[in-house]
Amino acid sequence: MASANAPDFLPALIGELAAAIDAIGGTTITVAEGGGVAGQGWTLSLVATGALRGTARLTLDPEGVTALLHTVLGADADTSDSAARDLLTELTNQALSSLCLKPAFAGLTLSPGAIESTAVAPEQTTLFALTFGDHTLQAAATASLEAGSEAPAVASASRPPARRAAAGGPTTEVPTSNLEVVLDIELPLSVRFGSTVMSIRALSSIGPGSIVDMGRSPDDPVEVLVCGRPIAKAEVVIVAGNYGVRITDLTSPMERIRAMEGQL
Repeated sequence: MASANAPDFLPALIGELAAAIDAIGGTTITVAEGGGVAGQGWTLSLVATGALRGTARLTLDPEGVTALLHTVLGADADTSDSAARDLLTELTNQALSSLCLKPAFAGLTLSPGAIESTAVAPEQTTLFALTFGDHTLQAAATASLEAGSEAPAVASASRPPARRAAAGGPTTEVPTSNLEVVLDIELPLSVRFGSTVMSIRALSSIGPGSIVDMGRSPDDPVEVLVCGRPIAKAEVVIVAGNYGVRITDLTSPMERIRAMEGQL
């Protein structure tokens, strides 16, 4: 690997994947080198262009992915292949976007391929173990990269540390995700009390004093929307003389991430 950044690519990719799991699942996760992936696995292939050029491949063990589904979506989570692909797509999109924001990988573009259930990853892989709660997600990663035409002059920058354990050794410190930058972005949140459909004739006759039936009871929960997409149901309350809402029901973490994607 010719680029100074290329040898750091796989640990950085796994670190961003762990940070995405932490952000979506709300669970503490540690990363250690070592482990293994047995049998079939979920595999993502990606193409790097820009600062680095080449290909990479990441294989995750299916048992770990199933445990991840339960952690993120709950004990009664759908564990079908379709649900696994959806979750892994969300996680990898977050991880790849965050990785490309790092100063060490400025100018890098990562294009993910389809997530497929395949045989175990080939030899010449680097093994990682991502531990969350009582579960471990095993990952086998391999990359063939060289410096591209847009490699940055600055290879690293100061950022908060995250915990990472070397195989058979003590915990060490590695950079955390730039998801903290994304988390500071402000998004529009609105409340929908109800909706109805009216003909053009009825709309043209509306005037001061007109009453429009919204087709809902005053006691029905309202919808909380982010970027126009519903993420929760709530009841209306008064906060310091102003209207507010108390959340009573939330959509899944994946649905909330999808609602934000259009603004990130």
